[in-house]
This record gives sequence, C-alpha cells and structure tokens, in this order.
Amino acid sequence: MKTAIFSDFDGTISLKDVGYSLFHFFSDGKNDALLPAWKSGEMSTRDCLLAEAEMVNATPEEIYAFIDKIGIDMAFPKLLTICQEKSIPLKILSDGLDVYIKYLLEKEGLGGLDFLANHAELVNNTIEISFQHTNKECKSCGICKGEILREFRENHDEPYQIVFIGDGYSDVCAAKEADILFAKKDLKEYCTNNDIKFIPYDNFNEIITELKQRDII
Repeated sequence: MKTAIFSDFDGTISLKDVGYSLFHFFSDGKNDALLPAWKSGEMSTRDCLLAEAEMVNATPEEIYAFIDKIGIDMAFPKLLTICQEKSIPLKILSDGLDVYIKYLLEKEGLGGLDFLANHAELVNNTIEISFQHTNKECKSCGICKGEILREFRENHDEPYQIVFIGDGYSDVCAAKEADILFAKKDLKEYCTNNDIKFIPYDNFNEIITELKQRDII
C-alpha cells in the first residue's frame, strides 16, 4: 500500500506555535481570553483568528522581525528529502496563516513545499485574514484537516496509508482520519482522553526512526 504523509505546522514543524506566539505578543496577552472558548469548541477557529487579528497593531517589519526569531525542527527537511527520494507525498496542513508559513519555509530553503493554510495579508498595521478553503461540513476549523484527508482518499483510486503528525486541537479532525497518528502536547492529551490510538513523539528525528522501523520510509 502506498503512503501519504501530512503534517501540521505550528508547534509541529515550527519549534513554537507561531500563530499563538505572534498574537500573544502583539495583543499583550489579550488573546489568551479567547482560548478556553476555542478549545471547548464554543468558538470556531475562524472566529478566533479574526478576533485575534483585531488585537494586532504592528507594522509588517515588526511582525516579520518577530517571526524571524522562530525556527523549525531541523530534522523535518531530512524527512522531506527521504519522502522525495521515495516518491511519498508530504504536505503541510495548517489552520494557521500562510504569511508566516511561507516566510519560514523560504527562509529554510523549502519554499517549493506544498502547504494549505488560511490566507493573511499584513496591511494597515494589522493582519487581514481571509478563508479561501471551503469546508464541506465542519464548522469548527478554518481548514478542516480531517476533510482534507478524506478528500485525498476519495481522489485516489488506489488505497493509501495516511500518516498525520500534529500537536494541538486544530489537529483533532485529522486525528480521527489518520491510519498512523503522531501526537504530542494538547493533541496527545485529547487522544488519550478519547481513546484514539497514537504514537507519542517530541521531534522529527523520532518520527523518522519510527517510520523506518515500520518500513514506511
């Protein structure tokens, strides 16, 4: 069976949750008041992001200077190289913002990597967010990763084993669809509490080792 790998970005590929860190810094922590309602599902990701963006008053230069301080897991490019050599699809699925994902990937020489995220533009000293992906049913996510995984299966005649790598509540829908799930932090806690099978990890070196042991890569 063929394999396809999908990974979250914030706090998974990036060493910090870029979106949360950015909004926390430029709102002086005011965005934290939104998180309980978002985590409980009372507030959708789209509504949360729009509310957080309204709290920002910063120039593009200030925002990029902040993003510049955040790095990525340096074993991720190694996994990408292995996947490219073995013709294994690897795609980033993020419920964060394309503006910082594109910037950080290009900074690491990974600008050609395919990813899906919510759209953002830095204008008028704030962040303007738009949602260019239409979810079929999910009302909670900006981009429902679970629906993306189902669509991937539906669009391929041959069966695929899907690997998903995540760390937070925005990965919950994907966790329910993946054949092999790597989870840490909030996603690990959610899966533990909801009897969803997962492989714990801390970094991409551990993921590479596990996938090699399973003869997937």
